[in-house]
Amino acid sequence: MSTVPPPGEPVAWHKQEVLLIREVARLLGRSVEPHFVIRQTLRLLSEWVGLNRGRVLMWDEREEQLGIRHAYGLTADEVARGRFARGEGVSGQVHRSGAPRIIQDIDREPEFLCRSVERHRLPNETVSFLAVPLREGDRVIGVLAAHRLRNRRRALDDDLELMQTIGAMLAQVIRLNEELKRRTAQLESENRDLRVRLGSQLPNFGILGDSPQLRECLEQTRRLAATDMTVLLLGESGTGKELSRGPSIRPARGPARPS
Repeated sequence: MSTVPPPGEPVAWHKQEVLLIREVARLLGRSVEPHFVIRQTLRLLSEWVGLNRGRVLMWDEREEQLGIRHAYGLTADEVARGRFARGEGVSGQVHRSGAPRIIQDIDREPEFLCRSVERHRLPNETVSFLAVPLREGDRVIGVLAAHRLRNRRRALDDDLELMQTIGAMLAQVIRLNEELKRRTAQLESENRDLRVRLGSQLPNFGILGDSPQLRECLEQTRRLAATDMTVLLLGESGTGKELSRGPSIRPARGPARPS
């Protein structure tokens, strides 16, 4: 349900902004899953301040295109159509330049393509479009954009400033998720390598270590275990000879060798 007051009713925009930012911060405290956090944030922007059909566009390295990754108020077809080459359209220019854009009237802006949402699906009155870059340090990782009606008592610059604040928060969600994926992939790769290494090694009988001397000793133990030979363990006091149990084991001092 929208919290934007009807025409003629005074609006405490500053209070509305504070409540919205606080609610987005609460979302960040609940989850760092981008789809949930970003879609709920776009819903709040639409219902609380009238920034409608919000979308977050991300660069696809494989397709070499800027495409809508998250959206609220768009159909599946509109999301699928929202793809732009580098620097194409308003969103593409914001992604390439890293500078925000305000289009006060989309009907008078030739660079606005109406590709995602066809013009006849928008209100008949003057429609504006705002887009801000999502940054990770000096790198632009995406674009946050939305429509709004031009003839509203809230200034376009105020909406742009709010979107920049929200965009900074969403960029952190995206960055944290990418870092989590990177670390997870690294751990999975290390685990695979470790399993391969362990699978190629001789049984270690619960003994930790990978030195050539230990491997030679374990190989001797493996060969002797299949025989009835009596084995004399030699070694310094405190090296663990007493941990070997059995009638054929006798601890003694000196270097370990089969007798």
